[in-house]
Amino acid sequence: MRSLKILLMTLPLILIGCINTDLINDPQLVKGKIKIGLTSSNSVFVNDSVKLSVGYFSPSGEKINGNTITWSSSNKNIAVVSQSGYLKGISAGQVNIIAEAEDFAKDSLLVSVVNDSTAISSVVISGSSSSLQAGQIVQLSADAFNFKGNKLNNISINWESSDIAVLTVSTSGLVQAVSVGTASVTATVDNISSSPYNITVGGQERTGTFVKNPSQDHVISGGVTLRENNDGTLTLEFNSNFASSGGPDVRVYLSTNQSISGSYEVGSLKSTSGKQTYQIPSSVKIDSYDWVLIHCVPFNITFGWAELK
Repeated sequence: MRSLKILLMTLPLILIGCINTDLINDPQLVKGKIKIGLTSSNSVFVNDSVKLSVGYFSPSGEKINGNTITWSSSNKNIAVVSQSGYLKGISAGQVNIIAEAEDFAKDSLLVSVVNDSTAISSVVISGSSSSLQAGQIVQLSADAFNFKGNKLNNISINWESSDIAVLTVSTSGLVQAVSVGTASVTATVDNISSSPYNITVGGQERTGTFVKNPSQDHVISGGVTLRENNDGTLTLEFNSNFASSGGPDVRVYLSTNQSISGSYEVGSLKSTSGKQTYQIPSSVKIDSYDWVLIHCVPFNITFGWAELK
């Protein structure tokens, strides 16, 4: 009995000790990220040297103190960088300069090495959107600038997509989203390329509005969306204005018509009102069914439906 009493008295101390030990041994999280800076044109003359700047930022974006930087160049035949952060141009071209520090996400900077101030030193892409749905298009434009930051006219731009299965881009910079994923577009002028313009392509969406079955007295209304997810699965989402009559064993179906014959059963109706979502496996495609049905199984009654457009 005395041993049990001692154990009960020391148990809180044991638990506190375990908690403190867990806190001490938790893996250290990444402190933040690094940001490299150069000139406004991000360029340097052949045989010239320039000091690179670097900032350390917390995950929330506040400037903080950091650790020693390790510098590297993707092509030492074009430019080299010392461990004190001095960049030297070796020959005309482009190179990625990389900065790394312990516990910080590394950063890279695309730098151009030029022979004179009139040469193209940077290419910049601009566009109205970095997020598209499959099938949508967006027009991108690109401008070229020399070492002094002057915009150059009468340029010929070569456009390229990093993954044509996700994005295609025309010779005029018109981008079309093909399928779910993330890809980038690059514009090149006289062998000087832009930084990648990243675009995320979301899945297609189909929407509809519930209407009641005219042969029944049950009430149903509200909107519904069938959405394609990045992993190929689907999400069926009832809008917040959804409302339906209740009943025993009411289920949700996807169907090719206004009947559950040959339909796909999504699952039991979660609620007779309000926003709710249902997950559908990738074996079902977004264009496989055109109708969403609300059906009471015991009485074989369809309350209503929504046609997906």
